[in-house]
Amino acid sequence: MATEISNGRQTVKLYRSVNRGKAMYQLAYYAGGRRVQRNFSDKSEAKRVARAGPTPNPPRCRRHGGVS
Repeated sequence: MATEISNGRQTVKLYRSVNRGKAMYQLAYYAGGRRVQRNFSDKSEAKRVARAGPTPNPPRCRRHGGVS
């Protein structure tokens, strides 16, 4: 189940999952017409980024011309 965090401009969803026995937190939001998912190992860091407001131009993966 997702936790919704609002920063005044948009609502960001925070998901928790387990990857290789460790907790993983994923932010999901829309930016530039695309759904963006960012992963964090620390829940407080994920919440801080969600409250600060997601990046307007999200980083893209290396395969599609990004530096991430």
